[in-house]
Formats: sequence, structure tokens, C-alpha cells
Amino acid sequence: MIIIDGDSAGGNLAMAVALNLSTDSRITHPLKSQILIYPALQAFDFQLPSYQTFHDESGPFIISTHGLVRAFLWYGAGKTLFFNSFLTNNHTTSALKRSKYSNFVSEKNVPKKFFNENYIETKSDYGDEETCNEVSDWILNPLFAPLMATNESLSKLPPTFILLAEYDVLRDDGYILAKRLKNLNQKVQLSYWEGLQHGFLLFGLEASEKAMNEIIKYVHKNV
Repeated sequence: MIIIDGDSAGGNLAMAVALNLSTDSRITHPLKSQILIYPALQAFDFQLPSYQTFHDESGPFIISTHGLVRAFLWYGAGKTLFFNSFLTNNHTTSALKRSKYSNFVSEKNVPKKFFNENYIETKSDYGDEETCNEVSDWILNPLFAPLMATNESLSKLPPTFILLAEYDVLRDDGYILAKRLKNLNQKVQLSYWEGLQHGFLLFGLEASEKAMNEIIKYVHKNV
């Protein structure tokens, strides 16, 4: 039995592998489960509540929207030419913002408690077509951005464990995935840790040990 696991960018890769294997007819031993630890799952909407809250690099946190955008651009394009467009969601056209892909990362799947008084509702009446044409092939590819997977593809995934931290720009990606999986009656276990930030499993805290033990317990239960 095989369980796949990854954290942060590794969570992105783990889910991409799970999506790929779920449709590979040559696989005789399908994945038993996937474990996604504060995963990076999309490059479509950088104005979700967590992306607005942890927007710049002035805070004490490990990762910000600025840093994540740079990472995705290096990964997808090999350059940061479109940095400002991605930060402002100008990299997707108005039509794309109204498409099924927008529903895949809908803020409606983010808990209401994260929409504070500083949240700015995003609009769908703008976007640069030239930039979109340059980047759409990869930002819409589920093997690059797993939240772009259709419901049909998500329904083929193995049971999923998702671990999230409160102070993390990637928090909302995980919540959206969990909600989409639940809506499909897929087995999903969400572990949310208040008062902690991205990468906390490596911090040597009491909470780090408790979270790791929760993952170990999940593995034992599902193997």
C-alpha cells in the first residue's frame, strides 16, 4: 500500500502525482491516500482572503503572496516578468474570471471567519488578454495547479488528509480543496492549527509534535 505526502510546494507535487496516477490504467496498486501539508494548489486567484492578509513581505511569516507569486512564476515560466499582473489578478481575463476555472477556486469555499473588515471583494471585469495568453496553458493545468482539476478528476482521488495553519498565505487553497472534496462525498480529513504559521511542523514546538502525531495516526489508520 502506498501513501503519497508533501508539504508546501511538495503538497502541490503530491496532489499532481495523485491526479496523474488516478487516470493511469497501467497502475495495479492505486494510492491508498494522499497527505497534503499546507499545499500550494493554484495560481489563478491571488486575492483570496489569506492572500490579501499575508500579501507583502513586511510581516514575520515565512511566506507571503509576493514570495509565492515569484515561486509560481519561476516554476511555470522560468521568469518573473508577469509579477505585478499576478499580484493583482490581471493575468486572467474577464472571461476567464467568469469561467468554470474561477469556480474551482471560489472564495465561497473559504470559511466566513476569514473575511475580515480589511477584505476587498475582487471584481471580474478586468484582465490583460496578452498576459493571459502567455500563461493560461500552465496556470490552468491541474498537474501544475491541482485545484484546476475538474470535479470528475477529484472524484477519482484517494482519501485525503489536509493540514493547514492559520497564519499562512496558502491556508485558503487547502480549505477550498477540502470543501470541493466534501461536496463530492470524497473522504477528506482537515486538520487546522490556529496560532501557527506555514512550516510549523519543522519548528520543534509542542504543536509541531502533536500535528506530526496526528499525521502518523492517520497513516496507521489508513494502511
